[in-house]
Amino acid sequence: MNRAQEFQGLLYHWFTRGHLYRFLPERWATETRDSGIYRLNASPGAAELPTAAQRDNEHEKRITILRPTDIGILNDDGGLRHRIIDEESGDKTLVVETEKPYYLSSFTLDLTRQMYEDFADTALVITDIPEFFRRLHSAAYDQRLYALSSPVRYVAPVVAYGMAAVSVNPFFDKEVRFKEQKEFRTVLWYAEDDCRYVDLDLGNLAEITELIPKRDFSCERKVDESFFRELSREAMWQMHVR
Repeated sequence: MNRAQEFQGLLYHWFTRGHLYRFLPERWATETRDSGIYRLNASPGAAELPTAAQRDNEHEKRITILRPTDIGILNDDGGLRHRIIDEESGDKTLVVETEKPYYLSSFTLDLTRQMYEDFADTALVITDIPEFFRRLHSAAYDQRLYALSSPVRYVAPVVAYGMAAVSVNPFFDKEVRFKEQKEFRTVLWYAEDDCRYVDLDLGNLAEITELIPKRDFSCERKVDESFFRELSREAMWQMHVR
C-alpha cells in the first residue's frame, strides 16, 4: 500500500467515525441549521476587509530562516506571491501572500470546554462529513468558486536551514502555538474585492448536523494528536507541499 492509499484509509476512518465542529453564536448556529444557508467570510487579501481573517493575518505567512545560503520556493504559483526580507542579522524572512481575497470557514476536530471559551457558545456538529463537503464544494462550484478542504499544518515561525527549500501554504499553514485547535479548513477562491461573504445553499442541514450549545456540553470529544498530525502531513503531501 502506497502513501496515498494509506492516507485515504486514514480519511475513510475519520470520515465515517469522526465529527467536525464549527463554533458559532447560538442564534447563528440555529439559523444556519434551519435555513441550510452556510456563510463563509472573505479574507482581507487585496481588499483589506475588516474580518477575523484580517485580524489573524490569514492571508500572509512569514517564516524566518536562520543564516540561509540559498532559498528555494517550492510552491510559488497560482494566486500566491512571495517576497524575501533581508534582516540585519543575516537571517532572511520569507513572506508568502495571496494576491486576492478568499473565503474561509474553520472547523475543529475536538469538542472541548476550551473551544467554547475561545470561540462561541454553540457547536454546529458536522455528523456526516463526506455529505457536508460534497454539498459545500458543489454549491461553491455553482457560484464559480474553487474549493479546497484540508486540515491545517502547524509550523514553526523560525527554521534553521543552511540551504533552505521552503514550501509554504498561506491557506492551510498556521503557527504551531495554535496546534491545540486541530483546525480543519475550507477555502473558496477567489472573492470579489467588494464582497465580504458568500452564502451557499446546502439544503436540509438537519439531516447531517446537530447543535450542542455550551449549556448542554457534558464531555469532551478529542482525536489523538498524532492522528491529526498524520492527517495534516499527508494532506500537504497530497497537495505537493513539503
